[in-house]
Amino acid sequence: MYPCIEAVFSDLDGTLVDSEEPLRNSWVEVIAECGHDFSRFNYLDIIGAPESEKVGIVLAFFGIKEDSQEFYRRLIAKMRERLPREMKLMPGAERFLEACVGTGAPRGLITSATQWHADLALDLFNLRRFFHPKCIITAETPGLEARKPSPAPYVMGAQRLRVKPSRCVVFEDSPHGVQAGVSAGMSVVAIPHALSPRSVLEAINRSVYVLPEGQNIGDFEFDHIEHLLPQ
Repeated sequence: MYPCIEAVFSDLDGTLVDSEEPLRNSWVEVIAECGHDFSRFNYLDIIGAPESEKVGIVLAFFGIKEDSQEFYRRLIAKMRERLPREMKLMPGAERFLEACVGTGAPRGLITSATQWHADLALDLFNLRRFFHPKCIITAETPGLEARKPSPAPYVMGAQRLRVKPSRCVVFEDSPHGVQAGVSAGMSVVAIPHALSPRSVLEAINRSVYVLPEGQNIGDFEFDHIEHLLPQ
């Protein structure tokens, strides 16, 4: 039990579920249909942001004149096709979630994914049981004023659970997500992976705890961040 922790918040994609590759490959496909090579674009720049907000950035980068809504429709269709068969749990995810339960604090899911995407992952891997039913926040949650890297999603989570941000711990894999947690005034644990390199996460803020080399999220123990927790 950790009485100093009032809530634990987790991101979804790249943190609990291995979905960044199918998401990226959906972009690769739809950009290829427009006659461009997506590898020219730095995907790290948009990891952690909602797909709808990424579209304008990517279209502008490649100079694609297609209507953004039509492009978004085609992109989501690719994702709906890929995710159910290609998405997997991140190694150690369930062990990590059990450890979060062991803190005695309520848990919230804070994701930039669309609602259908979040529901797919939660139901496919039976993860809904780990989260407070009033604190599953997606890119489409009513009343959400801004998305990551804004702190707004985490501020909303703290409000819904009636906890102090300074007594919350956030788990994130993307620069956008890490920045959102830091800006919300929460303790942040960063989970690096192939599409979100350790060096980038370490450079965001010196107070962020980056999971050590060779470990997955299931190896994390709350004792590892005792120095970050409020006394």
